Amino acid sequence: MKKFLVRLFQVGLLATLVGGAFAAWGYNEYVVKNPGPQFEHDAILAIIAQESPVYYRDGVTPMGVFFDQEHRSYVPYDRLPEDWVHAIVAAEDGSFWDHPGIDPKHVVRAMWQNLRAGGVVAGGSTLTQQTAKNLFYRPDRSLRSKGVELVDALRLEAHFSKKDILEFYANQFHVSANGRGIGIAARYFFDKTPEALSTKECAFIAGLVKAPSRYNPFIGASEERREEARKAAETRTGYVLRRMVEVGYLSEGRRAEIQAIPLDFRRGSFRYDRSVVLDLVQHRLEEPEFIELFEKAGIDNPSTAGLRIITTVDKDAETAATYGLWHHLTELGGELERPTPASLLLPADTATEASPNQPLLPLSFHAGRVTTVADGAITLDLGGRSCVVDKAGVARIATAIHSKPPAVLDAMKAGAFVLTSVNEAASACDLELRPRLQGAVLVLEEGLIRAMVGGNDNRNLNRVTDASRQFGSTWKPLLFLTASELGWLPSDLLDNRRNVFPFRGVWYYPHADHTSDAYLSLSATGTRSENLASVWLLYHLVDRLDDAQLTRLAAEVDLMPRADEPPEAFAVRMRDEAVIRSSPERFEEFAFTRARAEVVAALGLSRHPEDALATRSLMYGYAASAEEARLARTATSAEREARRVALENTLVSLEEHAASCLTGPLRQLTWDPISQALACGRPPAGFVPLPPEALAVATAETAGEAILGEAQDDLLIDGRIHLGTLRALRAALDPHAAALASLDPYDPQVLLLHPDWRVLVGVRAFSKVVRDLGVHAKLPENLTLPLGAADTSLLEMAGAYQGLLRGARYRFHGEGFVAGSVTGLRDTFELPESDEPTALIQEIRDSGGNVLYRLNTSPEPQVDPRAGAMVGDVLRNAVLHGTGRRAASVEGLEGMPLAGKTGTTNDYRNAAFIGFAPVRKGGAAVWGDAFTVAAYVGYDDNTSMRRGTLRVQGANGALPAWIGTVRWMAAKGLLGRGAAGEYGIPEGMQRVESADGLGFDGAPLSILRTAGEPPERIFAPFGALAVPGTNPPEAAPSGALALPNDAEFGPPEPDEGVDPDAAPVEPAPSEPPADPAEDPGLLLPG
Repeated sequence: MKKFLVRLFQVGLLATLVGGAFAAWGYNEYVVKNPGPQFEHDAILAIIAQESPVYYRDGVTPMGVFFDQEHRSYVPYDRLPEDWVHAIVAAEDGSFWDHPGIDPKHVVRAMWQNLRAGGVVAGGSTLTQQTAKNLFYRPDRSLRSKGVELVDALRLEAHFSKKDILEFYANQFHVSANGRGIGIAARYFFDKTPEALSTKECAFIAGLVKAPSRYNPFIGASEERREEARKAAETRTGYVLRRMVEVGYLSEGRRAEIQAIPLDFRRGSFRYDRSVVLDLVQHRLEEPEFIELFEKAGIDNPSTAGLRIITTVDKDAETAATYGLWHHLTELGGELERPTPASLLLPADTATEASPNQPLLPLSFHAGRVTTVADGAITLDLGGRSCVVDKAGVARIATAIHSKPPAVLDAMKAGAFVLTSVNEAASACDLELRPRLQGAVLVLEEGLIRAMVGGNDNRNLNRVTDASRQFGSTWKPLLFLTASELGWLPSDLLDNRRNVFPFRGVWYYPHADHTSDAYLSLSATGTRSENLASVWLLYHLVDRLDDAQLTRLAAEVDLMPRADEPPEAFAVRMRDEAVIRSSPERFEEFAFTRARAEVVAALGLSRHPEDALATRSLMYGYAASAEEARLARTATSAEREARRVALENTLVSLEEHAASCLTGPLRQLTWDPISQALACGRPPAGFVPLPPEALAVATAETAGEAILGEAQDDLLIDGRIHLGTLRALRAALDPHAAALASLDPYDPQVLLLHPDWRVLVGVRAFSKVVRDLGVHAKLPENLTLPLGAADTSLLEMAGAYQGLLRGARYRFHGEGFVAGSVTGLRDTFELPESDEPTALIQEIRDSGGNVLYRLNTSPEPQVDPRAGAMVGDVLRNAVLHGTGRRAASVEGLEGMPLAGKTGTTNDYRNAAFIGFAPVRKGGAAVWGDAFTVAAYVGYDDNTSMRRGTLRVQGANGALPAWIGTVRWMAAKGLLGRGAAGEYGIPEGMQRVESADGLGFDGAPLSILRTAGEPPERIFAPFGALAVPGTNPPEAAPSGALALPNDAEFGPPEPDEGVDPDAAPVEPAPSEPPADPAEDPGLLLPG
């Protein structure tokens, strides 16, 4: 046994000596003598400067690169703050100055953790190993890759000093979308140079290298997420400071002093410009799904991994959108700003961009150098290739800036630089202008970003994603969508008169910006962009639901008792959080809600079915007298009269008028039909009394037979509703009021009839539909929503429209690929679902060409497809006959069934158009198979777009940019080839002709609605399938709040006593404003 042990020892010793000798030879041969060319100093600097190319969707055409030379700020070791050096060593590798590149203790600990986990979960990396890993791409976390990393660390230690290694590390760690390295980090987080950083700021930067996005206080999608990042940053910095104490770089007392001072984040600005698309790609790479991808792929620093990133952006669509917007901004900006011809000149040091070896591409933009000016034309050099701005081009720019062609030509001196665009001929150019006026265009297809232009230079601020603006009436289709899922049809008539809408103590008086009919179909309301009817629809949004449906809807928006919520707690929540005031004194008002619905449903069989439309808008009159008294103190005389007329549209007011006209006035008048009709009615504006014989003829039809039988029931009280209808309302109201008397004011059965509560259910339903379609902006709970009184981004609004058309919101979840345990095979795994409403990254490949990531999309139903088709048809009518009709006859788009909606905000501060461009595939177009295109124009500081008689609205401001985008997309074949056809009629739907509200061109509208006689009404809130037997009824069963089909009666004559062009009015606050007569401007009240 002893002999065996001796022999074993000798063998072991020999093996150790041989192994040691072999290791020494290998170390000398492969680490010291022949490490490889990548370990030369210049080679490492080239790796640090490595760029990750980004491509268009074809995977071939380059879009740009990440981290070009302007996105790096190389800091040599002697400029590194000593506190940062101490902090990074303490946090990452306390024995950095002593070990030879690897730390055996760390390696043993990592091996033990890996054995316990059954895989590679820890690496025990020193700073040298981390530097090697970041410099030299590691394809996975396998033991083989870890071994290569260890050898690379030894090579670094053998050929570079510790200071060199730390310098390499300091200049290549990932910071954010702005770049990498400590120089960028100091500027980005604190707006300082590295030398100016405080000890705590150094500790923070040292701590963020492990997970920069986790501690970034600037990139969160909400303030809550940004605050979480700030707290995480303080926690991580505290850890680094404690490690500095443990290693001996700080005293405990000094640490406590530093820790007590909060980090003062100040986001720095950078001199370089960035493409907004590249910026957004970079930002998306910092989302959780990509962080997980890079961790599993062993990529600690994607910016130096040589990745190939393929986006969803289409080169042709991007070119079309850029040209469509910029070409239009030259003309509109010139009209608004009136620059001089000299303003067309670029700085003298501008360099031309085109290459003489590359052809000039149509619709591209370049800086051109003037070579000659002759015969009224300008010849430009675009870097070795020339193009000509002909006489027509000179006339165009002269007109745009309100100048004359000779003045433009005089400004074009040889050698001057100008901005120019190449037109279709590729040899002719146009002069362009970069005005202060800005704008943006976005093109989506199935949730994928196909084009995105974020401004008039498409750099720095991305106005598609980062500019929160109001988009005016583009919100109306989202209201129509909500209504279509709650029982409304495009053929239903809406009240377009100037009404007043009391809601939670505020009396809201919306106004129109043009003269229109008193009653319009929902389709005509959208076609003509009617404000008054849209607000009326929101106010009455739930009126077509019965109690069961309304209860179900209210529960969805948290306005019914929650599970196990006591009645007392529910009442407090409604009173304090929902601001619903309910008391027995208002029970008669609540009972009127039920009585009104029953009478309206029965009017189709009465002597006066035309009363139904006016009765729908009739209020009870609670607190109306107090509001009238307030108006007497605050409003101007003209506005006071218009509001007073609206305030009199109440049961209480009309009953008082009826009683008065049947008693007092008749003492001075002859008891005859004519006198009684005059006493009870309101003469129209400009009324001139007629002779008795003419008056008798004029009123015989309306009052001649009224005295016979139930004569007084035929009297038209105040020109609004017949007396018989008022009496029916009172008769129906009293028993309902008695039935409510025994209930608690906040009993759900009472709230079902509470006007404020019912309106709030509708407002929240509208808001929920909008949120479900991807709009995350905070929406006000008031009646200005359909007029666009909420700030949001163009990206979110375009996403909502896409959901409207397609009936779904797209979800994005990528698939990851990493090297498997078997050589040559790759493992796949699902990544977390993205929170983003759109997708931009289609595929990622590593430096070897292997796929790391591939995008998957799936639609999540949000909208009943029939509702989406009906609203899409409203938007089609808007282009055919309404505010978007400029797009109906554009060269290159003939016959294309385009659809969309304009939007204009208060005082012309923003103009938008969002719509759809279908893809031609032969035959009828299909709802949903279309690009969603959104455009807006406006100043960044919200300056009003007015000059002289020019008022920039959606139709003349944003629509031309939208048309330009779609036209050039069509020219490049993106909208298909062949004949265009109108949209087909989906199964279960039909078309009807309607004269209830003509288009601006005077044509009756063809309306798409559900089939059937009467047509089916949908009850499918938030996209849920309609429950059989629960669709809104057409009759009036007991307890139902149903309304009849509008086709059963025609609209009454408009109330000509109200001026539809009266000054715009803001909602009346509980306390009157300082200057209630102030005119806030057109369209948006508030």
